[in-house]
Amino acid sequence: MSAGLLGLIAVTLAAAITEIMMPGEAHKGTRHFLHFLTALTVLVLLLRPFLSLVDLSGGFLRGEVEWVEEESAPDFQAQLEKAVAERSTVMLREGLKAYLSEKCDLSPEHYELRIQLTEDGALAHVSVRLRGAGLLRDPDKIDASLRELLKCEVEVR
Repeated sequence: MSAGLLGLIAVTLAAAITEIMMPGEAHKGTRHFLHFLTALTVLVLLLRPFLSLVDLSGGFLRGEVEWVEEESAPDFQAQLEKAVAERSTVMLREGLKAYLSEKCDLSPEHYELRIQLTEDGALAHVSVRLRGAGLLRDPDKIDASLRELLKCEVEVR
C-alpha cells in the first residue's frame, strides 16, 4: 500500500513540475495530453489494490506465471536407483537435493544431508538435519516421503 501511495505522489509531483516548466498558451495541446497521462496513471495506481482482490489471473499480471509440462517432471525414483546401482554418493546426494527442493520445498541451505552406503554399495541410512527456515517444515512428512522413495532407514530431525 505504501508503494502505491509513493507512486501516486511521484506521478503527481512529476506532472506538476512538467506543467510548471511549459511556457504559456503555445503548449495547450501538450497540457491536455499531460493531464490525460497523469489521470490515467493515477487511476491505475488507485485501482491496483482492487485488482489484487479480484485476482484476474493472479500471477499473470505480475509476470509470475510459468508454463509447466507434466511430462518434464523428473523421475526421482529412477535417478536414485541409478545412483545406488553405480555406487555414486555424489549422484545420490544431488538427486536427493533435487527431490527435497521440489517435493518438500526445502532449499539446500535449510538442511544438512548425510548418506551412508553399505559395503556392497546399497543404501543403508539417510539423515536429514533441518536448520534455519527448514525447522518450520513438518519432519514427519519429509521422513515418510523419503522412506517411501528410498525404502531404507531415514532420519529427519
